[in-house]
Amino acid sequence: MELVYLWVEDYKNIGHQGFNFSPRFDCKFDEEKNELEIIDKEETKEFYPKNFFGDNINLTAIVGENGSGKSSLIEQLLLLFFKSTKQSNIASAWILTYENEQTCLDLKYYNYENHGFNTIKINNEKIRENSTKNSGEKYFFYSFTCKKKPYQNLFYNPSIELVSSSFLDFIHDGLKDQDASIYDFDFKPDDFNIFAFPSKKNRIIDIKKNENTAVLNMFKTLENFKSKNIDFQLDKFLNNQKLNFIPSKIECSFDLKDTKYLIKRDEKVKEVLFSQYYGLDFKSIYAYFITSILSIAIEHPTKEGFSEYFFEEGEIKKYLQNLYDEQKKQIPENDTVSSPIYKLIKYVLNHLDEFIEFTSTINLANSIRKDSKLNADILYTAQLLEVLKKLDNENILDNHQIRDRETIVKILSAIPSYIRVDAYDQNEIKFNDFSFGEKNLITLIYSLVYYINYFDDTNTTINIFIDEMETGSNPKWQKELMSILLFMFEKFNIPLNIIISSHSPFILSDLPKENVIFLEKDENGNCKNVTKETNIKTFGANIHTLLSHGFFMKDGLMGEFAKGKINKAITHLNQKTLTQDEVDYCENIISIIGEPILKRQLQKMLDSKRLSEVDQIKKQIQELQDELAKKEDKKDD
Repeated sequence: MELVYLWVEDYKNIGHQGFNFSPRFDCKFDEEKNELEIIDKEETKEFYPKNFFGDNINLTAIVGENGSGKSSLIEQLLLLFFKSTKQSNIASAWILTYENEQTCLDLKYYNYENHGFNTIKINNEKIRENSTKNSGEKYFFYSFTCKKKPYQNLFYNPSIELVSSSFLDFIHDGLKDQDASIYDFDFKPDDFNIFAFPSKKNRIIDIKKNENTAVLNMFKTLENFKSKNIDFQLDKFLNNQKLNFIPSKIECSFDLKDTKYLIKRDEKVKEVLFSQYYGLDFKSIYAYFITSILSIAIEHPTKEGFSEYFFEEGEIKKYLQNLYDEQKKQIPENDTVSSPIYKLIKYVLNHLDEFIEFTSTINLANSIRKDSKLNADILYTAQLLEVLKKLDNENILDNHQIRDRETIVKILSAIPSYIRVDAYDQNEIKFNDFSFGEKNLITLIYSLVYYINYFDDTNTTINIFIDEMETGSNPKWQKELMSILLFMFEKFNIPLNIIISSHSPFILSDLPKENVIFLEKDENGNCKNVTKETNIKTFGANIHTLLSHGFFMKDGLMGEFAKGKINKAITHLNQKTLTQDEVDYCENIISIIGEPILKRQLQKMLDSKRLSEVDQIKKQIQELQDELAKKEDKKDD
């Protein structure tokens, strides 16, 4: 499946706009006449970059100034491909795709009222016959004759910024009847969409969770890398031994302040807990788990006591309820201060071995109520305890460094964010010592390989959407990023539709113009597709040309602060005369200008002013000498 054309009726600042995604097909939709024309360049013999990135890769970049609609366009595509039958009023659009093996075009629409066209013109007779059908006065794309391959969607957003609220609301609504992975890289899909945003809690970035999950994906991907020889090639390609990061072990650490948020504002509970248990041994993790749950009950005292809190009906709930009742009986009736929940916490911590023995054959994670709304880390802690129960060494986290890959994957799949995880490679290079940009690049590569490899060698297509993938990368990495990713993509057999948005001229210089959509803002701030009007050959172009034309920097490539300083100097130099302070200002500014032509021109202007001043002084001297000569002549007379 290849993306061909998108028409957006109304989405955010995009309205009544068409976008070509295929270098092969040139589509034009006349909305007023309701006519669609599709020109196949295979028929016209017009040049286009065919299979430019490989037989299995179709790639389109969306570029333009800030606010021109790049991210919104990607969101619109995702809404069209998102497999939910739920209707929504936040988008109205349709998209054409091409099935190469079937030689046919297929139309998919979303909340678009007019599904038929008055005319559909296609210059390829075979595609027209396989794709369209006349029904009365309308022409339709007849999808029953076009046997579509399944496709999957992967949206990767390395940015730390929040994704559109309306888009997130749509996804969460869709989850009610459609599986998907939100915010989480640790997900092995079957027939789902994958949304790999940075992990967030209440829409706040969870940095530790992101890093832990990134490390998990690395270990899951190791076999994929080795089987495709990507580790060696990446080393050669990156030309940087340090960034050829192949983790071999993890190290777990623990900080008291990282667990305190689990214990709800009760200093007495914290004091009892951390006076006895502190660290990553099995008993301490058990203590964090049960204390974090019981401490929440302190804030919700009810007549029913503990019975309604957090556990499904079963042995644990009965066990804790009986203990709660016993502690409550020990409190005198006239004592209105003592808390049975607090006494229960203290009892459980003092008899923790008894609780561990009682729950040794009970799955803690399955015992927690599904609607308990507990902190996610409490649920992860329960899952982690179940993992540790099954290991030969249940105190393995307290040993700090773990090398067995299978054990690492099991542990990382259930790791709560209060446990800090770091990965080391064979050269003892630590993942957390990398910069933000380096982490971003390493995580991007591992995550994409992990998900693409899952579907490799299957009868499907993956639509990969990467929003501002150069985030955090310096110019050198931006220059190499497309080569790195394309080298990686060609290792797979599966067809890939790759849609990226970017602000980087280096990325744009790696792409033919036919693979780029240029966006601009009109006078009202709305999206305007100016691809046809943008007369620039992007492939191999220098970055200065791309910055000024590709990203519509009409006011030049100089920083506004520098421009203001230089313009002030030019204003001084355009005056007839300059004060000494103005001359000093111009001298200082000219001395630090880096652009040689501008520097020379301003220096000439300043020198001319100095010459003018000398001439003026000479003139004044000559006038005084003339005046003196006249007076001397009169004196002689």
